[in-house]
Amino acid sequence: MLVVVFLLLILMLVQSRSGRDEAAGPPVPAPETPVLSTEDFFLPYEPDFVPPVLLEREPKDGWTGEDARPFWTDPMEGREEVWRRRIESGIDALLEHVP
Repeated sequence: MLVVVFLLLILMLVQSRSGRDEAAGPPVPAPETPVLSTEDFFLPYEPDFVPPVLLEREPKDGWTGEDARPFWTDPMEGREEVWRRRIESGIDALLEHVP
């Protein structure tokens, strides 16, 4: 008797599941997976903003006045008295130690 009840329960479960599948309608196809290209993985090309490097360059034999002008400031221009005091104090400090 127990076996018969068990078989009836199994039959009811199978029928209810098949009924749900029919009521759901036709199966929906799975969406197609997009094909990935190499452009999806790499950044696009960007131009370099850094100027090219000169690996070898001819050395200069000497400086011209035009080459040195941006880097040269006259130390005596407008500060003669300051430099004079610094020089005199340095000389005085040296001469103090002379026997």
